Amino acid sequence: MTGGPAGSGPSAPVGGRAAGALSGLPAGALRVLAYENAALRIELLGLDEAALRNQVARLRQLGLEVDAGSQAPRGGVAAFTVRAR
Repeated sequence: MTGGPAGSGPSAPVGGRAAGALSGLPAGALRVLAYENAALRIELLGLDEAALRNQVARLRQLGLEVDAGSQAPRGGVAAFTVRAR
């Protein structure tokens, strides 16, 4: 995420909450984290389906909306979009 000091700008509400959920990921699992169109795009590498479901549940518990239609792992990469509710 770019565009100003940490904790500022439009990505702060989504990014700050997502950071808490993503902090427990194994090293190298976070492939892409990009803020665009008022949403956070996340790509995770090497997580099995159970770990992915747990990650999505953590994001939702933090009050974030997760685009469930895009989270199926393909080629070892799971991609989804996260927005503030």
